[in-house]
Amino acid sequence: MFAFAFAGMTMVGCENANNLYLLFTPIMTLYGFAYVMMLWSRLEINIPLLRYAFVILIYAVSGLPLYSTISDERRPYPFQWPPYIPPWIAILNTWTRPNEVIASDMPWAVAWYADRKSLLIPPTMAEFLTFYDWTEFNGSLVGLYLTPITGNKALVSEILKGEDKDWGPLVTRNVRFAKDFPFHAATAMPVDGECIFYCESDRWSQKTD
Repeated sequence: MFAFAFAGMTMVGCENANNLYLLFTPIMTLYGFAYVMMLWSRLEINIPLLRYAFVILIYAVSGLPLYSTISDERRPYPFQWPPYIPPWIAILNTWTRPNEVIASDMPWAVAWYADRKSLLIPPTMAEFLTFYDWTEFNGSLVGLYLTPITGNKALVSEILKGEDKDWGPLVTRNVRFAKDFPFHAATAMPVDGECIFYCESDRWSQKTD
C-alpha cells in the first residue's frame, strides 16, 4: 500500500502527503505490538501476573496521547475544530430532504455527519452553475456549505486573487447576489460564524417538512 501511495504521490503530487501515513497507523501499531511481545516471550518469564501487567502497561502507554487530548483543558471542543463541528454539520440534515444535494468545500463531512449527498465545489462559479443546471441533479442542488477550509486561506493571494477568487465574495460574506446565483439566503453557523450555509430560501427559521 505504501509503495503504490508513494508512486502515486511521485507522479501526480499531493499537498497533504503526510496524512496518508494515517492509513498505515493501525497495521504498524499492531506490528510494533507483536514485535514487543516477541521480545518479551524471549525473556522466558513464565509468571502470568507479570505478563498481564506488561500487556496492561503497553496499552496504558499507547493510550497516553488520547488521554492527554481528552484531558487538555486548552481544547474547548471534543472534536477537531477547525473545520469539523459534527453537531452543526448534522443540522443540515433537518434543513434538507434526502433527495437533495449540498455543495461544500468538505463534502465528505457533510455526507458523513448530515447524511446528505454532497458535491465538492468546483474551481469556478461558471462550473458550479453548470452543475446546478445539470439535468441529473433535477434541481436538487439546494445549498452551499462553506467552512474554514476555504475561509482560513490567505485572503489576498488565494481568496481574492488566487484559484478561489470566484468564491471570494461568498467566503468573505461580502456578496451581492447575482440573478444567476441560485442561493439568495444565508445563515452564519458556529463556531463564531466561521461556517456559512447558503440556500435558495430560509430553511433554518422553520423545520423542513
